[in-house]
Amino acid sequence: MKKVSTIFMISIALFLISCNKFLDKKADATQAVPKTLNDLQALLDYTKISNFATPGSGEASADDYFMPNELIDAYGEGALKTYIWQAYAYPYNNDWAQPYQAIYTANLCLEQLEKISRTSQNQNNWDKIKGTALFLRSYYFVQLAWVYAKSYNAGTASQDLGIIIRLTSDFNDKSKRSTVAETYAQILSDANESLRLLPERAEYQTRPSQAATYALLSRIYLSMRNYDSCMKYTDLGWKANNTLIDFNDPSVVNPNSETPIVPKNKEIIFWTQFAPFHIGTNPAVVSVDTSLFQMYDESDLRKLAFFGSNGLYYSFKGSYSGDPYVLFTGLTTAELLLTRAECYARKGMIDKALEDLNALLIKRWNAEIEFHPREASTADQALTLILEERRKELTTRGVRWMDIKRLNLEGRNISITREIKGTKYVLPPNDKRFALPIPPDIVIRTGVEQN
Repeated sequence: MKKVSTIFMISIALFLISCNKFLDKKADATQAVPKTLNDLQALLDYTKISNFATPGSGEASADDYFMPNELIDAYGEGALKTYIWQAYAYPYNNDWAQPYQAIYTANLCLEQLEKISRTSQNQNNWDKIKGTALFLRSYYFVQLAWVYAKSYNAGTASQDLGIIIRLTSDFNDKSKRSTVAETYAQILSDANESLRLLPERAEYQTRPSQAATYALLSRIYLSMRNYDSCMKYTDLGWKANNTLIDFNDPSVVNPNSETPIVPKNKEIIFWTQFAPFHIGTNPAVVSVDTSLFQMYDESDLRKLAFFGSNGLYYSFKGSYSGDPYVLFTGLTTAELLLTRAECYARKGMIDKALEDLNALLIKRWNAEIEFHPREASTADQALTLILEERRKELTTRGVRWMDIKRLNLEGRNISITREIKGTKYVLPPNDKRFALPIPPDIVIRTGVEQN
């Protein structure tokens, strides 16, 4: 991106302001405030705020990883407490703070944008900046909701505790928790408004677009179990971008490499990654769940491309970032295809569901070995196949925790079991601990209710 020095200075000011917010101090009114469209675009383009903010606690709490007992003493308190779903005093900067920094940036840009007149000369950039800010706010609100609130349930959403919805950059505005219904209403409002403002395609994968918003709405409605709306936006997203990479193409994927998948590949619709604060998602220190690893057929190139031996078990190496220690969490065409397949199966459209599923799998299968398309005689069989492939394709993407929560509301009965030095810990389906604890310092300073 251009204007690196400008971005750096603005980001430092933003970081200091954000720190003050979480320490309940007033911002210094003399700090630099972006005033031009270029300033606002530069601020939104600062990837360390806008794109490196997916909370990792949900992923670390889910069932795709485990902490080997051989290394358990090397883990810090925070990683261990998250691993067994217990509260701990994890300090700023953390999984809660990082998404709210991106939300603060979005709010600041929206406020400053209103001070700039929209004209026939600047309308495209003006709209793009507003759309980007709204998209980012929606994107991180929903990710926070997946981790720190109960799964959306239409029957209880108006009573269940949601997240803190901050719509201004004013630190004096009192923090309070909304309901889950209010949380998702704001998430959908922001996403839908961004849709009419953003361009069809973005210049960079770190910027949102209409195609990215379709994919975001697909994720949102899937997490709400609103499969009709999910199908609508998934289909629109797939029509906007339907490119799949072939894992047999050596220019894109080298399964035997330590960095097997090229970054910026054509499946990526929008780029984000985990906030860099959670050891519980670091492939250097956690191992892939053995039952998940065994789900991959030997002819499935993902088994080689996604995983490598760490000396004891297997760890993940197949991030779309091109760096095994930087875990990609963004939006892809492959996810869209799996989501549409799930929606088809839920509607009883078995042939279409399997058509989508097999269209993806043949791109992951070793071309030297005959591929036998997946078959199912009932919608439930098709759905089971699709959900298994969803887990295999989207491991480490930050959606597994959300998937477990929504599927358990439908009676899938997914429980998670840990064992540490002979002590067993179990998280049963629909347990209240699926809404992870808010950082204690936030509860103390704001008075919001803890999960």
